[in-house]
This record gives sequence, structure tokens and C-alpha cells, in this order.
Amino acid sequence: MSELDHGVRQCRSSDQLHPGAERRQGRLPAAVPVQTIHSLAEGGRRWYEFFSGFPFWPMYLNGQGSTAKKDTDVWRRTTEGGGPRQEVFDETGLRALSINEASHMPHVPSHFADDQRPEFQAWLRERGLPRDLALEPLGSRPNEQPTSKWPKEVKPTVQMVMRDLAIYRHAADFLNSPIYIFGDDAKDYFVQFAIAEVDLPKLGIVFLAKPGELENIQPDGDRLLFVSERRLGFGTHGASNTAQRFSEALLWMFRREMDAADTEIPTEWVEHRAEAQAKSSQPCFRIGEKEVCPEMRLYSAYMYTDDALFIVVGVERALLALRTHRQLTKNINLLMAPPRKRTLGSWGTWLGIIIVASLGLVIIPKDKIIRASRVITATLGDGVPFHTYRSMCGLLEFFRGVSMLGRNVMHGLYRPHDPERGASRHGPSGWVTCDTLMAQQLRSWNGRLSRVGGCHAAHALVGADIGPDAPSLRLAVCGDACFGDDDDPGMGGFCHGHFWYFPVPAEDAELLNTPIFEFLAAAFNIIVFAHELEPLIREAPDGTYRPPDRRTDDRTIPPGRDTA
Repeated sequence: MSELDHGVRQCRSSDQLHPGAERRQGRLPAAVPVQTIHSLAEGGRRWYEFFSGFPFWPMYLNGQGSTAKKDTDVWRRTTEGGGPRQEVFDETGLRALSINEASHMPHVPSHFADDQRPEFQAWLRERGLPRDLALEPLGSRPNEQPTSKWPKEVKPTVQMVMRDLAIYRHAADFLNSPIYIFGDDAKDYFVQFAIAEVDLPKLGIVFLAKPGELENIQPDGDRLLFVSERRLGFGTHGASNTAQRFSEALLWMFRREMDAADTEIPTEWVEHRAEAQAKSSQPCFRIGEKEVCPEMRLYSAYMYTDDALFIVVGVERALLALRTHRQLTKNINLLMAPPRKRTLGSWGTWLGIIIVASLGLVIIPKDKIIRASRVITATLGDGVPFHTYRSMCGLLEFFRGVSMLGRNVMHGLYRPHDPERGASRHGPSGWVTCDTLMAQQLRSWNGRLSRVGGCHAAHALVGADIGPDAPSLRLAVCGDACFGDDDDPGMGGFCHGHFWYFPVPAEDAELLNTPIFEFLAAAFNIIVFAHELEPLIREAPDGTYRPPDRRTDDRTIPPGRDTA
């Protein structure tokens, strides 16, 4: 645990959540109630503590909701850290800041400033408080952002993984050894971080308890029920930052254990990588009596928040990495996701991207390409909510990384993220519509999506756009029908993770037969999927339209020919 403390001593949540009033007024409003998001009931009641009265004073009462995890019926709690979304003042004219807005700034509430205990003043000084922003603005200190007191969050990128994969794929050939990839995932990562006691008053909720609900807390029912969150949750500024820095601390401990235990690095590989190490910005270092040179490692480890990925060359080294990772997570009591979310072998998935380590390939699943095209088309039309648009931008960034595209392809697309003038100022439900530059960029992306399906990792070493040599996108739409079997009659269609299903009412079954069902399934496929796929297949790379191939059973219908 001393190693863990050394690695994360700068990650205290109490360093980061100091909401309050504007500095010139220096007081904290007595209570700040924020409207609750209606989806909270789906998110469960784990990680909470319940009270029949105010557990703290002063206190923030933040809106709460829940968000379904993608492609599952599992819900996770979200905090409305950006509320109140409109300016709210108390009777003295003091404005109530949202905890997200306040946590950007190094603020000292009046009840902090009035506490003259030496140990408390030392606690403030350790955090660089108090601070005069006129003399020392944000961004003036090392590793500080110009808009937030938090250090810049640094996450691993697809390009980093691709560069390492290209090197280790070469190492596997050079040493005549197999290459493995494995991934793991932490369970409910954010809520495994307890909130520091000093910040508990800033993370509260209030509800009207229903009769019979939580009778040990509210035996009479129909009374206010106060909830203390006590855990780091989604929706607060800095939550991802804290989790990522903790992940980096875990990786530091993992690498230390691996470097100390991996004593079987072949001499020929050490000699082969000597020049690369000499040019590296990461110098060699010592662990006990052993010298460790980063460029001569035969493994890599990454964590994108809670998603871990490991690339290892050699059977024994892969087993060592598995044991080291497992022992580390057990030692710190980190809750891990169920086995179905783990990968191990010659290929695996990370952040939804397929990585075939044995071949050095990085592949973007087609369902992600279709989803991005759908959101782009909707944005170009009437617009989309900000949370949908933000997710799409994340997808495009991954596509850009895999295809080695420059940052210019994203120019102008982050205008809705502007907290002052963009749609994000209205929260996740803020509505995003296109200006001229955004429309131009999104149309370019719609034409580019058919060329971002993946590439070989060696492209990352060159650092150039894969360009016109990229393979074109091929999409498959399948339809089928069920009639006359024991199952209920119906029809459905599928296209790379997207599907539809229509059960046929029993009273209509006698009017239909299997050929009609299958014909209707084909027709409904066109109706359902045409709008989503049309932007992807409208034009071939040479500017000519290519009609789709149509198949029925084992017979291919040539493009452009109709059949009876």
C-alpha cells in the first residue's frame, strides 16, 4: 500500500472539488438544490448513504440521473454536476456556482479562510491555496491547464498502441516467438473511489420518500429523504481525470514488477534495440541490481480509464504479465469486471477496436462506422443532443487515429463543446446544429468513412495518411423469415450489429406464406437500412456510383439486373 500511496498521492479528490461562490464574495450559499434527472430510478441505490435530515450544512443537493451502458440494460448513476444551468442567487445576491464550474478554479470558501488551525492552514498551503488569480492566473503553474486547476488528462491513444504493436510484431518475427494480447476491465471504476470527507457536503441528493420506501430511514413516508453520494460518480468535472491518474499509478506498479521479474530478455534483442534506446527520450534506470531500458522491453501496458490492454512477446512472459496484473488488482482490492469482458489470445478488442496482434492489424468494426454515419446525417439535418454529438466526435477521433489522419479533419467540429457559447453550456441535452464549417467538415467525413475501416500497425511508424490505398467498405445486410415452425412467425433483418424484428400477428398468419415473408423481409431491409447506409455507399472513391450486390440463398444477382 505504500507503493500505491506513492503513486497516487497527488490524486486526492479533496484537492479537486472545492466549489463555492465567486472569489470576490468569498461565501458559500447555505444550500444549492438542483433539479433531479428523472432516470435516477433506473440506476439503483448502491454506493449511497441515506438520512432523514440534512447530513451536512452548508450542502449542495445535486440533480441525479442514470445512463444505460452501451448495448446493455445495465444502468449507472450520473450526477448533474453542471447544475444549476441558469444563474441562481441567494437573497444576499450571492451566485450559486455549479460544482463543475467551481471545481475549475482554486477557490477558498469563507469557512475555510476563517479556520486558523495550523494543521488546516498547512492543508490549504499543500494545495496551493489561497491564490490570487490576478497575479497567478490559471495555466501559470507547471502541468496546469489555462481553463482549469486540474492537470491535463493524458490518455493512451490508438497511435501509441499501433506503434508498439508494429515493434512487437517485428520482435515476434525476429525472435521466432508468439505474440499475445490480453485485456481487462475494472467494474464500476469511478464509484470505487471514495470521496474525501471535506467534499461530502458538495455531493448530496434530496428526494421525497414514498410510503414504505426505506422504512428504516423514513418510517412515516412522504418526507424528504437526504442522500450522501460518498463515491466519485459520472458527471462531475475531474472524475475522469482522477481515475486516469490512478490508472497511471497502477501501470507504474505493474511495470516495476514486470521489469524486476522479466530476466529472460534475449541478448540478440538487446543488441538489436541498442540504437533505438540510445535515441530514446526514456533513459535506462535501475531496479535493485538490474538495469532496465524501456526500448528493450518485450511488453506494453495501457489503461484508458478502466480499460486495460497488454501486448506481450513470448509465452513465459505472457504468463508472467497475467500473474503480475492479477496479483496487483488483488493486492489493492480493485473490483474487476466479469470474465465475459476479458480477452486473451492472438487478437482482442480495446475501446471497441479489434486488434489482431498476430497479423499486426487494427480494425474498426463496421457497426461503429454505421453509427457515426447515422449521427453525422442527423447532425446535418435537424441536429442532435450534445451527448450524442460528443460521442460521435470521440468515434471520429478513433477513426482519425487508425487512419493516420491529421488534426485538420476535426477542425471546427468542437465548437459545440465551448462552455461559454456552444451547446454544451446547456448540458447533455443541449441541441447541436451545424454552422457552415461544421457542415463542410461533416460532409467530408461522410465521404471518408468508407476508407477508415482499419490498417496495418506499421503505418503508425510512417505516420502518414493511408490515403487511396485503403480498402473500400463492404456492407452486408441480411434478412430472413420464420413461418410454419414451432416458433412464433416473424421476420427480421441484420446489418453489422444493427437489427430489426417484426412478429407477425396470429390473425394475419393464414394470409401469408414463407416466400411472401422472405420478400417482405428484403423490402423492409431496404426501408430500415437505406437511410443509414446510403451516405456510405452513395459514391465510390472514383466518384462513380456502385449498385449493391443482391443475394438470395446461394445465388448472386449481378448488379444492375432486375429479376422477376
